[in-house]
Amino acid sequence: MKTIFNWLAVGVAVAITNLPGVCGAASLSDFGYGNMTTKRTVPTVLILVNFTNNNGNNAPYTVPYAMGPNLVGTDYTAAVRWYSNWFFSKTSSPKSVNGYFHEMSNGRMQWTTGAVFMVTKDTNDLYGAIFDREDENGDAADSAYITKMIRQAMAQGLDLLSYDTFGNGIVDGLECTIQLITNDETFGGGTRSYGLALGLGFSFYTGKVTIQRFTHGMNVIVEELVHVLQAGHCGDIYGPSSMSAGFSVMTGGTYVHVDSWHKVQLAWCEPRIHSLRQPGQFTLPAAQLMDSNGPVILYDPLSNLRETREFFVLEYRSTNTVSKGEGYDRNVKDSGLVIWHAQQGGGKDPVNWTATYFGLRKWWRCANCRGLFSTGPELDDVCPQGSAHHEGEDGYIGVARGGTDGGVLGWRGCQKCGQMFYYPNASTSVCPVGDQHQADPTDYSLRRDDDPESLGQRGWLHCYKCQVLFRPVFYDDKPDDYGVCAGSGAHDAGTNTATYAVLWGDGVNAMMTEGSPDMARGRGNAWHGGVTTPLLRWFDGTLSGTRIYIHPFAANSDQITIDVLANYDTWVDFPYTGAEEGTFQRPYNTFHEGVDVLYPGGTLHVKSGTSLETGRVTKSMKIEAYGGPVTIGRP
Repeated sequence: MKTIFNWLAVGVAVAITNLPGVCGAASLSDFGYGNMTTKRTVPTVLILVNFTNNNGNNAPYTVPYAMGPNLVGTDYTAAVRWYSNWFFSKTSSPKSVNGYFHEMSNGRMQWTTGAVFMVTKDTNDLYGAIFDREDENGDAADSAYITKMIRQAMAQGLDLLSYDTFGNGIVDGLECTIQLITNDETFGGGTRSYGLALGLGFSFYTGKVTIQRFTHGMNVIVEELVHVLQAGHCGDIYGPSSMSAGFSVMTGGTYVHVDSWHKVQLAWCEPRIHSLRQPGQFTLPAAQLMDSNGPVILYDPLSNLRETREFFVLEYRSTNTVSKGEGYDRNVKDSGLVIWHAQQGGGKDPVNWTATYFGLRKWWRCANCRGLFSTGPELDDVCPQGSAHHEGEDGYIGVARGGTDGGVLGWRGCQKCGQMFYYPNASTSVCPVGDQHQADPTDYSLRRDDDPESLGQRGWLHCYKCQVLFRPVFYDDKPDDYGVCAGSGAHDAGTNTATYAVLWGDGVNAMMTEGSPDMARGRGNAWHGGVTTPLLRWFDGTLSGTRIYIHPFAANSDQITIDVLANYDTWVDFPYTGAEEGTFQRPYNTFHEGVDVLYPGGTLHVKSGTSLETGRVTKSMKIEAYGGPVTIGRP
């Protein structure tokens, strides 16, 4: 390597005239700001459904309806008043749904009181009974169950037509939402969004209905209401498998703030935008301080592959009491810097991780043998449990093709039985069709559970007898199920104690945390004071040149300070014709591109070659030849 220029002076005549400026600054809308359309106030109907004729013989199907520590009994007026305050007030003691949304949205979102009703129902109308009558059709049972409750409230005076602001006989989710809270223990809860034919002079309700047991508590209700707000967008972004349990209310009912990515999408905050190629220092206030400019977005404006489509959002989360705020984020998993990583498509919704980075052949876990299998017209698809075919469960699974992932290579699909097995041990494998497994030509790789980049369902094992990948089922009230092995008896991992992770093909979105201490995706803790992160890495495995340093901070700090540590060398290779990023593997192919993107004081590496470009360099930098002589500005 030879230095051809090394200067701090201005005006050395080497490069190009009229250098274009660094890419224009991105706007918040480029990162999906306001993508989830909502109103600052949304009218809400709260319907309390009390199944009253529980005489103790049908437990646990209903439980006595409660308001705080007290039972409702027949004091329905008091119950309506208690739940109205519990939902619509903005107090911190006791906590309220509206108080939570007021703090979490930085004062930009409230549910306004439409009506509150106590509806009494007979136990014959429990969800379990309706489900049986609807021939176990879940959607039909849900619709029938919800419709009964809403019609009962309408018979008691609920006027849904008054929310029909367009006068078309249809009320949507922004005109009014409906919350159902019940003591029916046969219903699991959730959010429903299909049209309901309600009658009574009314055509359809097409908005979202949330319904859950009162025993679920406020944490479940606020999560379901965020589902309401993201209706029609993103396919519901939530779940520990695709985010990080404990840092967002969308990760399984944890009673904390929603993540800063959702806040951007809902136009609840306006983060500062910064290039991760440029050093910088930022102060991040705790989320509960309601500073709408608190988070920071880091992105690479000079990458043609990413730009604003893939980026990081940095925020400070605290479990401790701060100087103000009502404490609705106090149950967050850990105190410190939380790094959210998102990759979005053209509609500003996160891309599907599995479809983007993994082979699309579909795999399932067999409900009988517990092995991982794929099916197709070329396969006999024989399950080792008898001669029946495999029976898929849990939704389909995606597995990385060999060479596209950093996991353990050598896994193949069997062309006879359809199961995934470890090809290097094919000679000792056993296929339920007979003899050994017969490998298809595609090689797959699997990440182990302790790999920072492993995502999805963990706990898959390698059977030493038949060589297939399997996942046992563990029970509290009966023996554990290790499935059926073609090599006799149940599967057995033996000394193959390493466990593997597989990805849900339709449920892992590219929006998750990069957790401490090893940038574990969708896992780990917050980043604590006095720590420098490893290099931020992109979803395709490429490393950036940026680390984050978190300054030491006290346990009850209102804010933390972070440094963006950018160390980028830029590469140029004149004959290169591929995608350009300025890296060694993906260099720019003109000298002026390299000069343009390099920040002052950086190093521009030019691979051996010739360019006829002429011009002038007007920023401080080091320019080094690599692999031989470099000629610029003359033949």
